[in-house]
Amino acid sequence: MKVPMRVLIFGGTFDPPHRGHAALLLAAAKKIRPDKILIVPAYQAPLKEAPQASSKDRLLMARLGILDPLPLRWRKICRLDAREAASKKKVFTVDTLSSLTGDLHFVCGQDSAVSFPKWRNPSRLKSLATWWYGARPGASARPPSHFRSVPGRFPSISSSEIRSKLALDQDCSQYLLPAVLSFIDKRRLYGKRMAARLSTTLSPSRYEHTLNVASLAESLARRWGADPVKARLAGLLHDAGRRYRPHELARYARRRRFALPERAIIIALDPMRLHAYV
Repeated sequence: MKVPMRVLIFGGTFDPPHRGHAALLLAAAKKIRPDKILIVPAYQAPLKEAPQASSKDRLLMARLGILDPLPLRWRKICRLDAREAASKKKVFTVDTLSSLTGDLHFVCGQDSAVSFPKWRNPSRLKSLATWWYGARPGASARPPSHFRSVPGRFPSISSSEIRSKLALDQDCSQYLLPAVLSFIDKRRLYGKRMAARLSTTLSPSRYEHTLNVASLAESLARRWGADPVKARLAGLLHDAGRRYRPHELARYARRRRFALPERAIIIALDPMRLHAYV
């Protein structure tokens, strides 16, 4: 009787793919010893917010940050599977696994494993594959009992935290491989385009102030249950009007016919006050 091919599936949004993803896949490959490895970036994970980078960019970054760093032994049997990313819709893992053949092994991070009961048709999923997860330091919630732990300790890295740091022009070299960082910088993803514009239109001190306000706004939003991405954006833009000189602010206010109290007096005596409206 022919032994079925052992297939390791690594699914996720990879927005962006970080060092933790690369470490988990390598450890899983060493433990499971698959005949084939599939990296399957999602177009949009059903239980997560819409990705900030396009599926095309995330496919390219998954190659740079997860597939290419693998040792040659594993890289030769690994490929990117674009079926979900190219679908342009939410695809459920149960549908992807149902379309595959072989002895399937699915690996994911601890947070995803904990959310497994919320996935589409978990009982069917359990029968389709053997399930593995990488433990995250400090995580208290445990995955369902059918999950097996991939040996090793993996860095506690959150893609959402990385996206925040990138948008706030902070160093992410400890989280992202150089090739991924270079790609993000070149394409100006994750708010890099806005940060570049602000850094060239605001004074250095005003730009630093803007980043601090945006960071604080995001923290307050998380504390009080508001949208942290929108709060960060508001913080980044709150002083953008200060790129204009006083006479430019006055002209802008007249052209847009701003409805504000004592507009004529403000324009005449203190047009810098208009920057918030701008």
